[in-house]
Amino acid sequence: MNLRKIITVAVISTSLVALSGCSLTRNVESLQPYAPSDGTQLNLESVKARNFLIVKGSSNQAILIGSLVPTTDAVVTVQTLNAEGSQVDFKVSLTAGVKADIGYNGTEGFRFALPVEEIAGNMYSVYLNDGSGPIELLVPIVDGTLQEYRPYAEQLN
Repeated sequence: MNLRKIITVAVISTSLVALSGCSLTRNVESLQPYAPSDGTQLNLESVKARNFLIVKGSSNQAILIGSLVPTTDAVVTVQTLNAEGSQVDFKVSLTAGVKADIGYNGTEGFRFALPVEEIAGNMYSVYLNDGSGPIELLVPIVDGTLQEYRPYAEQLN
């Protein structure tokens, strides 16, 4: 009888260790840093881009909004393509430690024409260059369906 108890305890202990061992080394996704917003983010050498997204109106007109947080004084060029396929550059002069809003808090966003085939839900390439070379940022396209983006979409119509 003692042998059965010892074997039972050994089997149960081995099962517990084997079945719970997976979670000891598993990379828990909810513990990973992420951007709790609809937009995307990117860290350059001297600037952090936060919550970048494109709001599209009923036509192909769109507005790019987001925030730039510089660690040093910098001039950042935001580059994208318009509906005709031509490069559009927006330059922003930044002061170290001072967040620059684009389209938030009463500031103007960058307006441009999206290709007609681009619709809400797609990702659109925007390039940020702080002098270290352009880096691609895939920016989500939204429309006026959500209440928080409706004012942006309505001003484009």
